[in-house]
Amino acid sequence: MKTKSIARGSSNTGCNRASAVVLAISVLGIPAVCAQDTQMQRGYVQRHKPAQQPSTACGDFNYSSLSIGPLDYRITPPDVRELVERRHFTQNVEQLKQGVTSTVGGDISYTLRAFPNHPRALKAAAELARRNGGRMPAGMQFSIQCWFDRAIAFRPDDFQVRVLWAFELLKSKQRAVALEQTKVAESLAKDDPMMHYNVGLLYFELGDHEKAMTNAKIAYDGGFNLPGLRDKLSKAGQWKE
Repeated sequence: MKTKSIARGSSNTGCNRASAVVLAISVLGIPAVCAQDTQMQRGYVQRHKPAQQPSTACGDFNYSSLSIGPLDYRITPPDVRELVERRHFTQNVEQLKQGVTSTVGGDISYTLRAFPNHPRALKAAAELARRNGGRMPAGMQFSIQCWFDRAIAFRPDDFQVRVLWAFELLKSKQRAVALEQTKVAESLAKDDPMMHYNVGLLYFELGDHEKAMTNAKIAYDGGFNLPGLRDKLSKAGQWKE
């Protein structure tokens, strides 16, 4: 599928328009803030220490004092999430229709620098790269492999990131690496039915029906109701009551 040219959108951000252009569309793609943003940020100056730095080719987490992040999306207060999302990860950006402050790729990059483990932004970045034939989309600072490298380096214990990356690896037929990520996800699932459901889906796609069944049982016995995994196993003749 060919990538359609992405129109630049305008948005009333509450900041001076010229300042927004200078700050939000920086050459380095570093999340920056306008005067109103900094006022809110003063009440939330905490930054979440990365577990480790990403691979050399994928940048670092050493942001300037005016930048938002890096923040763990899972535990960031809603008002701080909104500070970024209302300007850079709107519905149009998530659906890859139109950017707000720059291109779709630029706004997704901004979001992922602020929240390296933002699950929906990671998913949107992967889909944008896929639509662009695997090439770096306009405005995107890093490759999709780098975005996931950064997310995992930042928070290795984020189950959702591991699952998303495993599914992306399967789509690109990197089955061995997908299996590695699936095993890590399984180790993080503990007793959570939803997590085991997703792990079960991964094992099914990897062709390991026994592992898929094991995780399906944990999910359904734990009260998870979506029938998709059970239906897949049943059609494959692998479901056992």
